[in-house]
Amino acid sequence: MDQMTGVLVEERRPPLGLLVLDVGATFVLDDNYVLGRNPDSDPAVREGVLRPIRLDDTSGALSRVHAEIRLSGWDVVLIDRGSANGTYVAASDEQSWQRLTPNQHFVLTPGTHVRVGQRTFTFESSAARFS
Repeated sequence: MDQMTGVLVEERRPPLGLLVLDVGATFVLDDNYVLGRNPDSDPAVREGVLRPIRLDDTSGALSRVHAEIRLSGWDVVLIDRGSANGTYVAASDEQSWQRLTPNQHFVLTPGTHVRVGQRTFTFESSAARFS
């Protein structure tokens, strides 16, 4: 909906947030992504359905295709792709990690921390970051 006129318009959805990696790199969430040490090996990436985010992790704990980020309506959804070592989340005010059930959808909220392999990142909403 156009903010000024209140008229519905068909346009590309604005980015729904950022992934801020432990090394300071950021990724704008403007599409659906797959994360891993070799995400280009995923058929959905090769077909153009998902975009890759390659993460460097020499620990051996990160799968080639580890997790997926999907934009579903106005939600940002994290999905563990059946990785061997799991995908973990912690709310911004929590100290303990919760392991996600493979292939189940988990809606990220601003400040959620995510651990895949030995890498971590934080989800920041575009509303909280850019307003």
